[in-house]
Amino acid sequence: MNKFEPQPELGAVRRDEALERRGEATKLSGSATVLRQVSNKEEDRFPKTHPTSFTKGLQHDDHGLAATEDYADFRDALVNAAPNMNCLDIAAGPDQRKWESPLAGHYFTLQGPDPDAVAMAPAPKLGLSELAAEMASVYAMALTRDLTFTELDDPAHVVPGLTMPDGATPVSVGDILADLK
Repeated sequence: MNKFEPQPELGAVRRDEALERRGEATKLSGSATVLRQVSNKEEDRFPKTHPTSFTKGLQHDDHGLAATEDYADFRDALVNAAPNMNCLDIAAGPDQRKWESPLAGHYFTLQGPDPDAVAMAPAPKLGLSELAAEMASVYAMALTRDLTFTELDDPAHVVPGLTMPDGATPVSVGDILADLK
């Protein structure tokens, strides 16, 4: 047999070795300590407003806070890994991006650790000045996420759908930048 021709018996040997290695990796992953998320207790501190919780896509009031019922439905769908997020009515319009894999932490994967076995440190508590600055920055990025780089570079560009507290004056990229300074 020519040494450059396929050798089916080597394929079977590799398949068996791959199966053995995967079995060992499964045993190893099953013995790892399962870490649990630790709450920073913000939901207990602000049970009706949830100012530090992810509420993008939910209906919000005039002060920018999510409706309590909508937030509770959203949180329960995430925590319980509800299929299709219990068909929640998310406010993303035709020109807005939808959520990307909101239940990704509940998926099973064949590579790396199980997503549910990995935890993050608790979020910092509301009231820290560094956190407040970071929140303002993240909020500004969320407000401008659908703008092109050219639009972001133009301080006079009006951000669609945003108005000043008077409800009439449009908000520009420059207004957002000024508020961040």
